[in-house]
Amino acid sequence: EGFLWTDTQKWLQSFGILERMTKTMREAQDNSASRGSKKRESIRRKPGVSPLVYSKFLLGNTVFLQLDDISDNLPALTENVVGIRMSHELELAYQKIESCIGERVRKEMARTGHSSLLGTYMMSLLSYPDQPFHFGPILHPSAKKELPEEYFFLDEKEKFLMENPGIIDPKDILVIPYDLPEEAIYPKERLLLEIVEKEIKEHRRCLIFATFTGIRNVTVRIESLLKSKNFRAVTLKSTVPPETRISWVNEKVKQGYEIIIANPELVKTGLDLLDFPSIVFFETGYNTFTLRQSSRRSWRLGQKRDVRIYYLFYQSTLQEQCLKLMGAKLEAAIGIEGKFSEEGLVAMSSGDDLMNALAKSIAGKIENTDSVENIWKRMAQKAPNKNTPFPEESSFIIPEAIPQSKLIMIEIIRQHGKRRIIEHVEGNEQEIKKIMQETQKTAQMLLF
Repeated sequence: EGFLWTDTQKWLQSFGILERMTKTMREAQDNSASRGSKKRESIRRKPGVSPLVYSKFLLGNTVFLQLDDISDNLPALTENVVGIRMSHELELAYQKIESCIGERVRKEMARTGHSSLLGTYMMSLLSYPDQPFHFGPILHPSAKKELPEEYFFLDEKEKFLMENPGIIDPKDILVIPYDLPEEAIYPKERLLLEIVEKEIKEHRRCLIFATFTGIRNVTVRIESLLKSKNFRAVTLKSTVPPETRISWVNEKVKQGYEIIIANPELVKTGLDLLDFPSIVFFETGYNTFTLRQSSRRSWRLGQKRDVRIYYLFYQSTLQEQCLKLMGAKLEAAIGIEGKFSEEGLVAMSSGDDLMNALAKSIAGKIENTDSVENIWKRMAQKAPNKNTPFPEESSFIIPEAIPQSKLIMIEIIRQHGKRRIIEHVEGNEQEIKKIMQETQKTAQMLLF
């Protein structure tokens, strides 16, 4: 095409993704015909590449090798995208954060296209459902964040802040989330324990990934829960140097550990974790590269067992929207490897990074209304050597916390071709009736 090494901008104009934004100053809008009208134009690069790159440069010159192209014995890979209902208490607590900050964010997004609260809003909604206790107040980004450690364990946090205004200016507090009981086991945690129990019974070691490992380190909670159920679990921490991580993992396997918990950033490249054929993403994060790389750590040459991957998310939350958008971006990434779909091309040509896409969805400007299940199902159909175990419906029904002493257990049977899928659900009478109406399934067994 005649491009020189230094023609970066010229190449971007032809084959990259550029966003041109023109802003008209408010005072000029009243007199747009005047010579004094002021406009400001900016051009910025965006993630993505034109599909023409594939046809012009790659089609006749590139061989895309998949793992199954170089190995006849690569095991099957099964990916489960599992949506979970929040308990009633958790849903109310989540909605409090969403309503207190969300409307303000949406108004700013609609007016200016951005919001100073967007990062705070998204990180809070992504992380809170997985650890809804000792969360602390959600503060404006410009606020001074100097809370004493004992604050997080107080029962009356709001009262403490009002009585000690010198610590944090009350005007900087966006919302104080509900402090739910730490001793409770929440729906996603219950499902995690069920999955781990099933896998360990089949003598399959598990990798559990969580992305919020900073101030609100959810790996501590996960390890504690697993150990309380007598599983041998250990956490890979960032203090383990990259060059010794594989030897650290091998040593833990020799010591008899069944489960390793880690931030996927720590293992996304350079590690073959063949001893862990089951992977559970307790949190997926929002980095598509990290998700794609870390999810393949045990599906490597030399793996003898089928690999199972579970992606967990709370339904009707930002976690679901995030996983949906990542699925669309991953579908686009598969496209550049020669496996295009119409939806993947749309996602690739849109060129948004995930944070911008989430911002658009919050502002109500997202156009893709496809479901998480459909997006990931299409990916499974295009990817080689993969099975999709829930082709009709990938969301389990997880019972909420039941205060009543009377419990009902039902068994829901779904038939898909020759395959039979069984789900067990526990709840009180009213909840069970609601579930049966929503799923339109027949109860085969009732236990009181």
